[in-house]
Amino acid sequence: MPSNYEYAERGSAKEEISMALIVETKSPGLCSTCNNAHTCFYRKRRGFDALFCEMFDDYVPDGKAGTRVAGVVIPTAWTEAEGERSAAEPLKGLCVNCENRDACMFPKPEGGIWHCEEYK
Repeated sequence: MPSNYEYAERGSAKEEISMALIVETKSPGLCSTCNNAHTCFYRKRRGFDALFCEMFDDYVPDGKAGTRVAGVVIPTAWTEAEGERSAAEPLKGLCVNCENRDACMFPKPEGGIWHCEEYK
């Protein structure tokens, strides 16, 4: 643990100032690239960026599906024209035999989907 962090009694004004400075400090941890950093209570409670976190999410959709701005993925509108796939362009990956493939609204990149929580 870094020695330059000052710890104080819980609830003191000194602790609040110290924690605010720690949270604003840029560090090489996961939090700097996590999509959940702005709402993460673990980071605020811990006071510094994590090197391992089960809630870590840095997913950025390929192509037009989203834009990363200040660490947050902002989804763009997905039109029906982009969603239609011709018969000459077969599906790859899990989508090939998924029960939800006809009603699925997720983008389907050329390389296929190889991890999907909605797969059945």
